[in-house]
Amino acid sequence: MSDTNLLIPLDTLVPVQGKNFYSLMEGNPCTGCSAPCCRMVLIPHPAPTTYMDLDYILYMLGFSTIEMLLSPDGQWQVIVHDNCRFLDAATNLCTVHGTPRKPKTCVFFNPHQCWYKRNFHSEQNFHSECNLHNVTLSDEVVRINLEAMETILQHVSCDEAGNIIEVPTWEAIRDLVAGLHLSNEGQQVVEEIPQDVESWMP
Repeated sequence: MSDTNLLIPLDTLVPVQGKNFYSLMEGNPCTGCSAPCCRMVLIPHPAPTTYMDLDYILYMLGFSTIEMLLSPDGQWQVIVHDNCRFLDAATNLCTVHGTPRKPKTCVFFNPHQCWYKRNFHSEQNFHSECNLHNVTLSDEVVRINLEAMETILQHVSCDEAGNIIEVPTWEAIRDLVAGLHLSNEGQQVVEEIPQDVESWMP
């Protein structure tokens, strides 16, 4: 069999909807991004198990540059909103890109499936002030600011020793935060809250 018989005729190929391999190689997936990865620091935080753990989270959320993240597997993180000192805020570009000063955390980060871009880039005018008018709703994480935490705590139960015994499911927490977002826009919110103590305790 001739090698030419192994070739697929061009007129039988399905039209390409996205970019081909070499176009992706030449392009920069960070182009046009608001650089959320350079505008926040994520710090792992233990899952709250007591009243005082919740109180400490409330204390942190009293600071305007702090948010909490809760993932579906019960992992908690603190978001500290602050610009990297190497970021050019006007262009959203790194001023030490391609130099030895660029942290290896950034050098080896894969931007083609960027978690930050999926969860934060769609906000208009991304900035450090935490409020529900700028929240992007996600199936990967719930972003919790002070207003959201105060609402969630209305549905958390503790025993007499202050140990958490009942919390909303992750989906219910996400819906509570979404409900705050909608109520701020004048839309009606459903209030049925399923419970699952494992939703924030991995």
